[in-house]
Amino acid sequence: MWWFSKTAFPKADVRKVLAPYSDRMKKLIEDPESFYTPKKRPSGHDISAGFGKDNGGAIPSNLLSIPNTDSNSSYLRLCKELGLERHPARFPSEIPAFFIKMLTDEEDVVLDIFGGSNTTGFTAEALKRKWLTFEMNLEYLASSVFRFLEGHSSETVKRVLGELNNSHANYFIGETVCALDPAKKAKSKDESLGQGALFISGAGAR
Repeated sequence: MWWFSKTAFPKADVRKVLAPYSDRMKKLIEDPESFYTPKKRPSGHDISAGFGKDNGGAIPSNLLSIPNTDSNSSYLRLCKELGLERHPARFPSEIPAFFIKMLTDEEDVVLDIFGGSNTTGFTAEALKRKWLTFEMNLEYLASSVFRFLEGHSSETVKRVLGELNNSHANYFIGETVCALDPAKKAKSKDESLGQGALFISGAGAR
């Protein structure tokens, strides 16, 4: 997985995604003198007294080890209940969460041009970011709204899905704008995007 920046100084802050300290590092912080003596090593690396400072966590590894074990989310449950195809390449929300937290602040806009089942938009919503999701498969895009319907009645879910299966759908769910035709996006809600928006894109979109 790669992330790129348009500038040499992107808005990236690894302090927002620090990993928990290992047990050994916790002991070192508690009693640094028992573990090391500040001095320059043969490699030239200077281990100063600040090495034992508690910075709130460790810089995360370049390898993100995140299990994909979701089996009972509202998305999966409602797809099964309504006989809809589940997106075959779903990833755990912890993946977009890592990059959203490191690269954005609350109220920033997160854009996903390959939305799929909208894990990224759902995660951005939970982290208080605005978001835009584009997806060329209408069924995947419409059913992705299940992620936002936890606790709603079956009647409400079916009604929302019925609205979104229209390629010119223009529908609000709370602060989420479900405008499957960007050119006819809802003009209410003070003409804002609300918290997030779903858009269909591709050859069939206008």
